[in-house]
Amino acid sequence: MYFEEFEMDMEWQLGEVEIDREEALAFNHKYDIARVHIDEDYAKTTKFGDILPQGTMTAMLLWKQWLQYKAQGDEFIAGTCCRMEWYAPVMSGDKLHGRAYVVEKEDRGPKNGRVCVRIDGYNQNGKHVLSSFNHIIQKRKIAEK
Repeated sequence: MYFEEFEMDMEWQLGEVEIDREEALAFNHKYDIARVHIDEDYAKTTKFGDILPQGTMTAMLLWKQWLQYKAQGDEFIAGTCCRMEWYAPVMSGDKLHGRAYVVEKEDRGPKNGRVCVRIDGYNQNGKHVLSSFNHIIQKRKIAEK
């Protein structure tokens, strides 16, 4: 989609993804070795009671669900930032679903614009567990001469 085709509050419903324990552990060991992510004995002593899947991994699973809509298309230039927030723990076995929607647009001149797509993720109980704010640069339609 071109920058002009994104509209404020445009929305996509995201399919369900299950947080697989083995995938989470592999990701944790590779990218985030904080004890709560890799040490089962330690994790049992925390308020969570079990190893936590790494947060970036959980947010990226929902990002992938949005990418399947191919909204960015060939008009995608680059991402500029992503801010993630977690409101409740995401645990192995949780089933996440959510929605993505346009929350901001910025005209950057005749060639491109910036779009912020917010993704809200909910667990199988409907609890809002995370949000990510993803800024992407999209090509503009070039007027024919």
